[in-house]
Amino acid sequence: MTSKEKYSQKAKDKANEVLSESPTLIDSMEQTLSKLDESIETVEQKLGESLKEGALSNDLNVPSFLSETVKAARNSTIEVTTNISIMEKMITLNFPVIEDGNNFGVTVQLSILKMLKETREALSTKIKAIGASYYDSRANAIDKLGLPKETVTETITETKGRSESQSSKDNAKEIEEKGGETRSEEKKKSEASALDSYRMQQLLAIDLQAYIDAKAALVAALDGYCAICDNVSKNKDKLESPKGLSGGTSHMSMF
Repeated sequence: MTSKEKYSQKAKDKANEVLSESPTLIDSMEQTLSKLDESIETVEQKLGESLKEGALSNDLNVPSFLSETVKAARNSTIEVTTNISIMEKMITLNFPVIEDGNNFGVTVQLSILKMLKETREALSTKIKAIGASYYDSRANAIDKLGLPKETVTETITETKGRSESQSSKDNAKEIEEKGGETRSEEKKKSEASALDSYRMQQLLAIDLQAYIDAKAALVAALDGYCAICDNVSKNKDKLESPKGLSGGTSHMSMF
């Protein structure tokens, strides 16, 4: 077996492994979604209560149930996009030499590759929405709420002294440098201003949108992955050997 054939076979084996494990991932995403069956009104109420309690204690961390939802959606979506990339690699490493005629298998490859790419790119956008973008928006909203803040200022003052003494033995002067530093600390605490109700509503809207985006990402990942696994499984022979077992060779003949 040539290096090219070994590399191609390795990609096939990895894709087959992904397909064989797909029911487990699909079941996991379905179980996660089944726990997110509350109405948006109920979720909004829970988030609002959490924010009110947090404002009183000056602690506006992401509510635990929302944090868990975002994390589950992110992890599942990343796993799906990773598996899609593995399938894309398997297909691209099995493109045959371009020639006249007998290109139906290649058409199947290109069609499913397009499906894989579009799904992966759409899910990548959703990952960004429930990742850095969400936390950045939330941090900016909290910063504008006017919560009480405590600042500590430390002042360091250096002092130096110089003393001279006469030595009777060698009639030489001994000069001693003396130095030290004084530290002082000042604490300032801003008074709690009346929280801007509109700012609180903005923060609530940001958290609620994160929940909606996380749930939407899970649904998209589940639906897209089910469709991909179904199409790849049904067309597995054409994807791995578009010209048939004896027809055509891989485009990676440089190996």
